[in-house]
Amino acid sequence: MTHFMVYDPTMTVESYEVARMKEGEGMSSQQHTLMRFDPATGQGRPYPSHAAQWREYNGPTAWLFNPWTGDKRSPLDVGSDVFGHLILPPEEPIYADLTSFKGVREVQT
Repeated sequence: MTHFMVYDPTMTVESYEVARMKEGEGMSSQQHTLMRFDPATGQGRPYPSHAAQWREYNGPTAWLFNPWTGDKRSPLDVGSDVFGHLILPPEEPIYADLTSFKGVREVQT
């Protein structure tokens, strides 16, 4: 079985993310570092502390704070990345994951 990416202009980021969540896959190849702050409230010691587990537990909740620094996110950042998938934890290496972008979907052959 071969996996490859194909462009689909009808897909939105949200619809692709929902489809991947239903398949039981993680949403991001980034964000492995444990969070120090709750992304919705900014309070310390969030539960759960791993980004993917927090999303699964809390559902589609806007990330108003950077969960690694505790800084409040700008309205433009929140508007363009509501669920915080593009927030990169400090000191974490960058991994390539083209599936996070609009119009890209994974195809199995």
